Amino acid sequence: MPEAEAVKFADEWVGKTQPMADPEYLPDMWRQGELAKVITDFQQMPNQTWNIFKHEILGQRLAGKINNRTALYRLLMTTVLPAVVLGAIGRGRPQKSLEELFEDLATYGLLTNIPVAGPWLAKALAGFRVGSGLAGYSLDELKKAAAAFKRGDTKRVAISATKAVGAATGKIPQQAVSTAEGALDLAEGKTDDPRRLVWSKYQLEGSSNKRKKTGADWSIKE
Repeated sequence: MPEAEAVKFADEWVGKTQPMADPEYLPDMWRQGELAKVITDFQQMPNQTWNIFKHEILGQRLAGKINNRTALYRLLMTTVLPAVVLGAIGRGRPQKSLEELFEDLATYGLLTNIPVAGPWLAKALAGFRVGSGLAGYSLDELKKAAAAFKRGDTKRVAISATKAVGAATGKIPQQAVSTAEGALDLAEGKTDDPRRLVWSKYQLEGSSNKRKKTGADWSIKE
Protein backbone atom coordinates (compact mmCIF):
# COMPACT_ATOMS: atom_id res chain seq x y z
CA MET A 1 0.00 0.00 0.00
CA PRO A 2 1.46 3.43 -0.95
CA GLU A 3 2.37 5.71 1.96
CA ALA A 4 -0.24 8.34 1.15
CA GLU A 5 -2.97 5.71 0.93
CA ALA A 6 -1.82 4.12 4.20
CA VAL A 7 -1.94 7.49 6.00
CA LYS A 8 -5.44 8.15 4.64
CA PHE A 9 -6.58 4.68 5.73
CA ALA A 10 -5.14 5.15 9.26
CA ASP A 11 -6.66 8.62 9.64
CA GLU A 12 -10.05 7.33 8.53
CA TRP A 13 -10.13 4.57 11.15
CA VAL A 14 -8.76 6.78 13.92
CA GLY A 15 -11.65 9.13 13.20
CA LYS A 16 -14.13 6.25 13.32
CA THR A 17 -12.86 4.63 16.50
CA GLN A 18 -11.60 7.57 18.61
CA PRO A 19 -13.97 10.20 20.05
CA MET A 20 -13.26 13.71 18.81
CA ALA A 21 -10.21 12.65 16.79
CA ASP A 22 -9.71 15.98 15.02
CA PRO A 23 -6.97 18.27 16.46
CA GLU A 24 -9.35 21.19 17.05
CA TYR A 25 -11.07 19.23 19.82
CA LEU A 26 -7.89 19.06 21.92
CA PRO A 27 -6.45 21.87 24.07
CA ASP A 28 -3.39 23.57 22.61
CA MET A 29 -1.20 22.34 25.48
CA TRP A 30 -1.73 18.75 24.39
CA ARG A 31 0.13 19.47 21.16
CA GLN A 32 3.15 21.24 22.67
CA GLY A 33 5.83 18.54 22.64
CA GLU A 34 6.83 15.42 24.55
CA LEU A 35 6.46 16.92 28.06
CA ALA A 36 2.86 17.88 27.36
CA LYS A 37 2.19 14.38 26.03
CA VAL A 38 3.51 12.80 29.24
CA ILE A 39 1.45 15.12 31.46
CA THR A 40 -1.75 14.49 29.49
CA ASP A 41 -1.24 10.74 29.00
CA PHE A 42 -4.59 8.95 28.47
CA GLN A 43 -6.56 12.15 29.12
CA GLN A 44 -8.46 12.60 25.86
CA MET A 45 -11.68 10.93 26.99
CA PRO A 46 -11.73 12.64 30.43
CA ASN A 47 -11.23 15.92 28.56
CA GLN A 48 -14.35 15.21 26.51
CA THR A 49 -16.32 14.52 29.69
CA TRP A 50 -15.03 17.78 31.17
CA ASN A 51 -16.13 19.67 28.05
CA ILE A 52 -19.60 18.11 28.32
CA PHE A 53 -19.86 19.28 31.93
CA LYS A 54 -18.41 22.72 31.23
CA HIS A 55 -20.39 23.55 28.08
CA GLU A 56 -23.37 21.19 27.77
CA ILE A 57 -24.36 21.13 31.46
CA LEU A 58 -22.99 24.09 33.45
CA GLY A 59 -22.69 26.48 30.52
CA GLN A 60 -26.14 25.86 29.11
CA ARG A 61 -27.73 25.97 32.58
CA LEU A 62 -26.11 29.32 33.41
CA ALA A 63 -27.23 30.62 30.02
CA GLY A 64 -30.79 29.52 30.75
CA LYS A 65 -30.94 27.13 27.79
CA ILE A 66 -31.79 24.12 29.97
CA ASN A 67 -33.57 23.73 33.31
CA ASN A 68 -32.33 22.10 36.52
CA ARG A 69 -33.99 18.78 35.69
CA THR A 70 -32.21 18.50 32.34
CA ALA A 71 -28.90 19.57 33.87
CA LEU A 72 -29.16 16.96 36.63
CA TYR A 73 -30.14 14.26 34.12
CA ARG A 74 -27.09 15.04 31.96
CA LEU A 75 -24.83 15.03 35.02
CA LEU A 76 -26.27 11.68 36.12
CA MET A 77 -25.78 10.03 32.73
CA THR A 78 -22.35 11.48 31.88
CA THR A 79 -20.63 11.52 35.27
CA VAL A 80 -22.43 9.91 38.22
CA LEU A 81 -23.51 6.56 36.73
CA PRO A 82 -20.18 5.93 34.92
CA ALA A 83 -18.30 6.67 38.17
CA VAL A 84 -20.47 4.24 40.15
CA VAL A 85 -20.07 1.49 37.55
CA LEU A 86 -16.31 1.96 37.17
CA GLY A 87 -15.88 1.96 40.95
CA ALA A 88 -17.80 -1.30 41.26
CA ILE A 89 -15.77 -2.89 38.46
CA GLY A 90 -12.51 -1.75 40.05
CA ARG A 91 -13.41 -3.33 43.40
CA GLY A 92 -15.06 -6.42 41.97
CA ARG A 93 -18.22 -5.60 43.95
CA PRO A 94 -20.76 -2.79 44.48
CA GLN A 95 -20.00 0.02 46.90
CA LYS A 96 -20.65 -0.97 50.53
CA SER A 97 -20.70 2.48 52.11
CA LEU A 98 -21.28 6.15 51.39
CA GLU A 99 -17.55 6.68 51.84
CA GLU A 100 -16.79 4.32 48.95
CA LEU A 101 -19.55 5.90 46.86
CA PHE A 102 -18.24 9.44 47.38
CA GLU A 103 -14.69 8.28 46.73
CA ASP A 104 -15.75 6.80 43.39
CA LEU A 105 -17.68 9.95 42.47
CA ALA A 106 -14.50 11.94 43.12
CA THR A 107 -11.89 9.64 41.61
CA TYR A 108 -13.89 8.36 38.63
CA GLY A 109 -16.30 11.27 38.31
CA LEU A 110 -15.96 14.98 37.79
CA LEU A 111 -12.74 15.59 39.75
CA THR A 112 -10.57 13.29 37.65
CA ASN A 113 -11.91 14.89 34.45
CA ILE A 114 -10.46 18.33 35.24
CA PRO A 115 -7.68 18.83 32.64
CA VAL A 116 -4.10 18.12 33.80
CA ALA A 117 -4.66 18.74 37.54
CA GLY A 118 -7.71 16.47 37.90
CA PRO A 119 -6.02 13.04 37.95
CA TRP A 120 -3.45 14.25 40.51
CA LEU A 121 -6.18 15.69 42.74
CA ALA A 122 -8.13 12.42 42.52
CA LYS A 123 -5.05 10.37 43.43
CA ALA A 124 -4.25 12.71 46.33
CA LEU A 125 -7.80 12.24 47.64
CA ALA A 126 -7.34 8.46 47.41
CA GLY A 127 -3.96 8.60 49.15
CA PHE A 128 -2.00 8.04 45.92
CA ARG A 129 -2.87 4.33 46.06
CA VAL A 130 -4.56 4.10 42.65
CA GLY A 131 -1.30 3.32 40.87
CA SER A 132 1.41 5.32 39.17
CA GLY A 133 1.58 6.85 35.74
CA LEU A 134 2.55 4.74 32.77
CA ALA A 135 5.97 6.37 32.53
CA GLY A 136 6.95 5.30 36.06
CA TYR A 137 5.19 1.93 36.23
CA SER A 138 8.13 -0.16 34.97
CA LEU A 139 10.51 1.52 37.43
CA ASP A 140 8.10 0.89 40.31
CA GLU A 141 7.84 -2.80 39.43
CA LEU A 142 11.62 -3.15 39.08
CA LYS A 143 11.98 -1.70 42.59
CA LYS A 144 9.49 -4.26 43.87
CA ALA A 145 11.39 -7.04 42.08
CA ALA A 146 14.68 -5.94 43.67
CA ALA A 147 13.11 -5.85 47.14
CA ALA A 148 11.58 -9.30 46.61
CA PHE A 149 14.96 -10.66 45.45
CA LYS A 150 16.59 -9.44 48.65
CA ARG A 151 14.08 -11.29 50.81
CA GLY A 152 14.22 -14.43 48.62
CA ASP A 153 10.67 -14.20 47.27
CA THR A 154 11.18 -15.70 43.80
CA LYS A 155 7.47 -15.67 42.98
CA ARG A 156 7.20 -11.91 43.55
CA VAL A 157 10.41 -11.33 41.58
CA ALA A 158 8.92 -13.12 38.58
CA ILE A 159 5.59 -11.28 38.83
CA SER A 160 7.09 -7.79 39.22
CA ALA A 161 9.68 -8.39 36.50
CA THR A 162 6.96 -9.58 34.13
CA LYS A 163 4.86 -6.48 34.86
CA ALA A 164 7.87 -4.23 34.27
CA VAL A 165 8.64 -5.83 30.92
CA GLY A 166 4.99 -5.74 29.93
CA ALA A 167 4.64 -2.03 30.72
CA ALA A 168 7.89 -1.15 28.94
CA THR A 169 7.24 -3.18 25.79
CA GLY A 170 3.46 -3.42 25.59
CA LYS A 171 3.80 -7.14 24.84
CA ILE A 172 2.39 -8.62 28.08
CA PRO A 173 -1.15 -7.57 29.08
CA GLN A 174 -1.67 -6.70 32.75
CA GLN A 175 -4.77 -8.90 32.85
CA ALA A 176 -2.73 -11.95 31.86
CA VAL A 177 -0.41 -11.37 34.81
CA SER A 178 -3.29 -10.82 37.26
CA THR A 179 -5.08 -13.96 36.07
CA ALA A 180 -1.92 -16.08 36.30
CA GLU A 181 -1.16 -14.77 39.79
CA GLY A 182 -4.73 -15.49 40.92
CA ALA A 183 -4.68 -18.98 39.43
CA LEU A 184 -1.40 -19.72 41.24
CA ASP A 185 -2.80 -18.52 44.58
CA LEU A 186 -5.92 -20.65 44.07
CA ALA A 187 -3.78 -23.70 43.27
CA GLU A 188 -1.57 -23.13 46.33
CA GLY A 189 -4.60 -22.69 48.60
CA LYS A 190 -3.76 -19.08 49.48
CA THR A 191 -7.26 -18.00 48.48
CA ASP A 192 -10.62 -19.56 47.76
CA ASP A 193 -11.97 -16.50 45.97
CA PRO A 194 -12.63 -17.26 42.25
CA ARG A 195 -12.73 -13.52 41.54
CA ARG A 196 -8.93 -13.56 41.79
CA LEU A 197 -8.92 -14.91 38.21
CA VAL A 198 -10.16 -11.46 37.13
CA TRP A 199 -9.11 -9.00 39.84
CA SER A 200 -5.85 -8.75 41.78
CA LYS A 201 -5.63 -9.26 45.54
CA TYR A 202 -5.06 -5.52 45.96
CA GLN A 203 -8.14 -4.59 43.92
CA LEU A 204 -10.37 -6.85 46.00
CA GLU A 205 -8.95 -5.86 49.37
CA GLY A 206 -8.24 -2.18 48.79
CA SER A 207 -5.63 -0.34 50.81
CA SER A 208 -6.86 -1.46 54.24
CA ASN A 209 -5.35 -4.51 55.90
CA LYS A 210 -8.51 -4.95 57.98
CA ARG A 211 -11.07 -7.03 56.11
CA LYS A 212 -14.63 -7.39 57.28
CA LYS A 213 -16.38 -10.74 57.02
CA THR A 214 -19.68 -10.34 55.20
CA GLY A 215 -21.61 -13.47 54.27
CA ALA A 216 -19.44 -15.93 52.32
CA ASP A 217 -15.79 -16.19 53.30
CA TRP A 218 -13.91 -14.41 50.48
CA SER A 219 -10.85 -13.78 52.63
CA ILE A 220 -7.27 -14.21 51.47
CA LYS A 221 -5.38 -16.72 53.54
CA GLU A 222 -2.02 -15.40 54.65
